[in-house]
Amino acid sequence: MNRYMMMSLAAILILGIGVHAQTPSRQTIELPPRYGQLLKEEMNKIDAGMKMLLSLMVRGETERAATLADTIHNSFILKQSLNKDELKELVSYLPGDFVQLDRTFHGNAKKLAEALRRSDIKESGQIYGAMFNGCISCHSRFAADKFPGLINTSK
Repeated sequence: MNRYMMMSLAAILILGIGVHAQTPSRQTIELPPRYGQLLKEEMNKIDAGMKMLLSLMVRGETERAATLADTIHNSFILKQSLNKDELKELVSYLPGDFVQLDRTFHGNAKKLAEALRRSDIKESGQIYGAMFNGCISCHSRFAADKFPGLINTSK
């Protein structure tokens, strides 16, 4: 990847950080231990994937990054680990806004994979920025107790 492309990607990511929506009221999600553990496993895998994605993108390894974005898109550990009745029960514990943020995030991962396969670095950076902002929005709203440094993100 040439220097111009790397600088463009960095600028897109940096500018995208301040664009996330104002954080509505904070909520705590109380899940039964089994669901809480599965959610934590999924979040840890996504965290590792987001870090690796950035590294691959700035090195211009678009096919590897696209494959990883596909993995993030399909990383519905909860869905893969639960039967239909358990999924219905889980959804009853989750606020609708959380579910929407999650769907948007995974949908963006799919869009990112597509943009990376086209080697569209500008669009890839914008989508990655949207995913990053989705993480910040969700964590500051639904996990502020775990991420107290995000409490002032809505200002």
